[in-house]
Amino acid sequence: MNQPTIGGPALPPRMPSEFTQAIPLASGAFSIDVHNVLADEDLLVVSATINAQRNGVSASFPEVHVWRMDDGKAIKFREYQGNEQGEDRYWS
Repeated sequence: MNQPTIGGPALPPRMPSEFTQAIPLASGAFSIDVHNVLADEDLLVVSATINAQRNGVSASFPEVHVWRMDDGKAIKFREYQGNEQGEDRYWS
């Protein structure tokens, strides 16, 4: 599977399942715009916008991603959706 277009820092080679499950549904039109990255030791907080196209309908969703790192590798990922109900409707 091809890695999606990413704006900003590259994601780790092993992407969270939230992304890998959405990419095939997006018919190849999936991107992440990274707006801000806050880092403190082993914690990264990323404000981002998820962009996708599915069944001819384009959508964008604001999100905050929290990454826990260990020795330079992502070991934990948490996603906070700005429009959880709208995003759930779009992907279902």
